Amino acid sequence: MLRFKTKDVTPVRYYWTSHRPSIFAACERSATRATLKSFRCGHTRHCSGRDDCLLEICLSYLEGARRMQSSNQLKRGRYIVYIDLLGFREKVKEKGPEEIFEVINDILEDFNRWENLNGAFKTIHFSDSFIFYQDRKGYGDWAFLDAYAIASFLFSAILAKGIAARGTITFGEFYVGLDRSKKHQIYFGSGLIEAYETEKRENWIGITIQPSAWQPYEDHNEGIIEIMQSEKQWFIRDDVLLLNPFRRAMGWYEDFLVEGFPASYKEWDVPEFPNSIQALKFLNEEAESYREKRDFTGKNATKYLTTIEFIKSILGEDIYKWSLELANQH
Repeated sequence: MLRFKTKDVTPVRYYWTSHRPSIFAACERSATRATLKSFRCGHTRHCSGRDDCLLEICLSYLEGARRMQSSNQLKRGRYIVYIDLLGFREKVKEKGPEEIFEVINDILEDFNRWENLNGAFKTIHFSDSFIFYQDRKGYGDWAFLDAYAIASFLFSAILAKGIAARGTITFGEFYVGLDRSKKHQIYFGSGLIEAYETEKRENWIGITIQPSAWQPYEDHNEGIIEIMQSEKQWFIRDDVLLLNPFRRAMGWYEDFLVEGFPASYKEWDVPEFPNSIQALKFLNEEAESYREKRDFTGKNATKYLTTIEFIKSILGEDIYKWSLELANQH
């Protein structure tokens, strides 16, 4: 039997690409042991799957290459929170430029606030899109936790202004810098492309967390994604997490049952609590307007109705009704 050291990948790749191309191609697509175990080696009738088996060497090569690629991607990547304002084109047509300018300025104030509080993320704005991105490259658990938490606050702040939005969180390469003249900002990268494409796929008012963003956190903390789903932080749909932007409302509700509130909820946990209450009120009013028109299937109607059903299911009817009662009282 031929014997190669595991690190000697050239003859391994040559043998498998030349003589077992279908197996190697399948392995290279997934590079997982489970996939390879579904194939028989076929190299020689004396091979019994020991360390000298070319199939096992092929597996080691592919797994090593995948780990190296993953490590490099984690070092080069950044977290990106991409938020898109919905219906912005119509607002531009309906309102004057001064009013639109003020709307954007109000939203940017919320982003600037979190830039200052957090110190690790920065903001880019163009037209109806806002990018809140990790300043320093490289994965860290802290960056994932900050990204989804701040995304919730920013999302609620936008909705509280009566503006619908949709967003996504990704992790990947994202280059940001100035051109040679130092006058123009350049930004591009696979992380931004993924964010743009995945945000457009959804038809709701909410934020999704893509596998590129949550998988590294799961790899570092096995089982944590399901644990946090049980705590209502998000809902797992296939390989995407549907973020619960009103998770803190559950804690506020418990505090309310024990302590009550000051004269006005707007004075309590400012501005996050008032924003969340007003955001829920906005979503509920928009959804009710479509119900009153008997519009249950239109694209815009579906966005709001789907979102309300998600929020009710993840918060529970009691917290949802309590939030609306507060919003209507003040």
